[in-house]
Amino acid sequence: VTALDPVAVTDSMSTTLSSALFQRLMTLDPGKTALKQDAAECVRVSPLLLQCTLRAGLKFSNGHDLTSSDVKFSINRALRLGVEGSSARQLAALSSIDTPDDLTVDFNLSWPDYQFGQALTEPAASIVDEDVYDPDTIRGVGDAPVGSGPFWLSGSYTDKLYLRQFRLYNGYTPAASELLVLRFFPDSAAIEE
Repeated sequence: VTALDPVAVTDSMSTTLSSALFQRLMTLDPGKTALKQDAAECVRVSPLLLQCTLRAGLKFSNGHDLTSSDVKFSINRALRLGVEGSSARQLAALSSIDTPDDLTVDFNLSWPDYQFGQALTEPAASIVDEDVYDPDTIRGVGDAPVGSGPFWLSGSYTDKLYLRQFRLYNGYTPAASELLVLRFFPDSAAIEE
């Protein structure tokens, strides 16, 4: 794992971990292309407007409410930081974001990008708590992630991570296990041993 901050995710293991810890507005079943609702129901109002309505009562792992303001902050942060190799470039059609209330997010596009919903499933579109994450700085691997995904990080060591089921998760892919332990090894010989 090279990044626990979703805006800095550029490798497959960090992408997998990001999907476990952070929620996005939309998601995909593995190997499928049909969009599924995760944190929100999104509808294309016009070729240049995608409107998403958040599920009521969403929470972050620290107990804070997840609102449309957090979504706007998260997407704008990903675009502003623009980490090379991250999925933020897939959000390029975005012109602006409006949040008329706590549950509504309006994505105003510069051109009719019919793949924009797909971009909302990527790590750069992960929703972070605007009260915790700095808008101009990528959090280090040692900083505990605060997300609303199916798991939360309960312990972090040099050779393993402990992920526990986040019981307040309200989305498409709830955790099937109470606890996951991810162990890391320096090479295949160490795994065999």
